[in-house]
Amino acid sequence: MRALRLVVLLLIVYAAALQPAPTDAQARIKPVRADLDGDRRTESVRVVLLRHSPRLVRLLLRDGARRRHVSGRLSRVSALRAIDATRDGRPEVWFVGRAGRRVIAGLVRWNARHVRRLFAYDARRSSLGRRWRNARLRFVDMPGGSRALELELVETARGGARRTAYLRYVRGRYRRYRPPAGAVPVGGETPDPGDAQRGLPAGLQAPPEPRLGPPAAFLAPGGNDGGACRASAPCGSLDRALQVVGPGQLVQVAGGTYPEQILQPTPSRPPGSAPVAVRPAAGADVRMGELHCGHYLGEFGPDAVDIGDMTINGAVIQRCDRVTLRRVTLTAGIFVNGSTNFSMVGGSVGPGVDFHPDVQAVNNVEPPIVPRNVLFEGVLFHDWTLATVGIHTECLQVSDVRNFTMRRSRFQNCDTFDLHIQGTVAGPVEDIVVENNVFEPSEDHTGGSVPSYYSLSVRSGHRVLIRNNASTQTFALPAHDEPISDWSLIGNVTEMHDWACDDRIAYRHNLWSDTVCGATDRRGPLGFVNGPAGDYRPAPGSLAIDASDPVSYPPTDILGRARPRGGGPDIGAYEER
Repeated sequence: MRALRLVVLLLIVYAAALQPAPTDAQARIKPVRADLDGDRRTESVRVVLLRHSPRLVRLLLRDGARRRHVSGRLSRVSALRAIDATRDGRPEVWFVGRAGRRVIAGLVRWNARHVRRLFAYDARRSSLGRRWRNARLRFVDMPGGSRALELELVETARGGARRTAYLRYVRGRYRRYRPPAGAVPVGGETPDPGDAQRGLPAGLQAPPEPRLGPPAAFLAPGGNDGGACRASAPCGSLDRALQVVGPGQLVQVAGGTYPEQILQPTPSRPPGSAPVAVRPAAGADVRMGELHCGHYLGEFGPDAVDIGDMTINGAVIQRCDRVTLRRVTLTAGIFVNGSTNFSMVGGSVGPGVDFHPDVQAVNNVEPPIVPRNVLFEGVLFHDWTLATVGIHTECLQVSDVRNFTMRRSRFQNCDTFDLHIQGTVAGPVEDIVVENNVFEPSEDHTGGSVPSYYSLSVRSGHRVLIRNNASTQTFALPAHDEPISDWSLIGNVTEMHDWACDDRIAYRHNLWSDTVCGATDRRGPLGFVNGPAGDYRPAPGSLAIDASDPVSYPPTDILGRARPRGGGPDIGAYEER
């Protein structure tokens, strides 16, 4: 009997040794293939199974006949991606995984001889502590980040708690730093006066940063709205603080977590008066519940308010005038309903599932109240996805608007569309400028995360300028029976096909993959440094370099660098030399 047991045990061990490496489905993540060392040969990084029970996996790099492990033993890998984090033309491998109860992340570089770690993160060192179980972690390009690339590291715990760290690539590795307020160069772009002379919409400009004087009102968790919001007796709601301050004054917000904020109309202020600034106290981490400027659809809210440098669980801006969100992290959606002169400068919007942010008219009155003068500049829209088949979503839908500008922004991991603009209840949209943006391919997470639909979709309108944008996925433009007027597509780089060209649209100095729509367009490879990894800078020798319209181009690129930097402006969102 003992001999029989020994034979059975040997057979089990032998069978386990013959277990194949996990398939993509078993590993739940696709392998990454990229030229990681610049030798024009593609390397592959994938998840391999070391042991079934307890489950242990490791990342394996294949470079021709060579094999290298690029991670320690992990119990799970939940993200694997190649990105050019150091902006040197060579991608690095980013992975997020689990080792026991620790959530860890790393950036590793392969130089054809050995693996060098650029960044490593261990969740045990996070202030989220035990809440890290089942957490997620992601890297985000900071708007206006330097060429060495600055990253925003966003950690989200199972219960929704979030923590943000900033990383800067210095001397061969990532180091933490804290960007000073206002350091991210977004906003304040000066328009080209020649655009109006050429019949192009000029686009909106970001309002200037308010000058901050001494605080006139104080806000703190657990404060009392019955007083005058002094430092010794702070108020508890932002609405109360806005009621007691005057034009141009500062509301100082203490660190901590606040509930939903409902803002009512404020006392009448002279037209054009300086906005009230709302800012955290020095070094404070402020997190607010959903922000309502006006409580219900069609109700008025306060005017002339500039809110900056905090995290807010979504914002609904209804019939408000001159409201600005500046460097605000919105952990849910942004909804601009019937408001005027709204700006979001810097910051981010997302994530969300089975719904989408929107700019729309207030349609429970006749005629509908259409939002006017709406600007997004330097904003990251990310992770608006589907869980239910048939639900319509995108990272931002613009349903009805008069005078809208989307500038120097990035769209990432969006289902259906990245940005969709089309009039609905109030007729065609008017005076639309979409320039200097990066649109990563849209997807459909209900169908296996395969590319779907289009990146940018603009389906109707009058006086529309789409200029110097970059994508690897084609744009959706108006149907040939859709009434449009005064459209220009200038300096864009993306896929385009013959059937999509429209004689009613002026095309100048675009780089298309499969056709030319105008006499000065170019046809050929898109020429990105690494399009599949989201790096849409023009690679050396790209047809986009110095080839954009020499007279009509944005004065800066997506990173805020002046155009042109070489013999002429580059096609696309980046100006490289």
